[in-house]
Amino acid sequence: TKLAPKAFASQTMALWFLSLALANGIQAQIVKLYGEVSNPAYFGVNGAIAVAAGVAMIAAAPWLKRTMHPVH
Repeated sequence: TKLAPKAFASQTMALWFLSLALANGIQAQIVKLYGEVSNPAYFGVNGAIAVAAGVAMIAAAPWLKRTMHPVH
């Protein structure tokens, strides 16, 4: 909430919780595939998505640090 304008602090927190709910909903749909594909394929795809998200966050870190500079 430090980065959000004061007038939008509660909306920012609502969007944060909405993103968590969306992620849980997506995972609930993906878990339906668990019985249809092999375990290595299922967990391999889940792991690959997690690694890709991590690499994306590492790549975005310099930009995030620049935009958050006034706050931190």
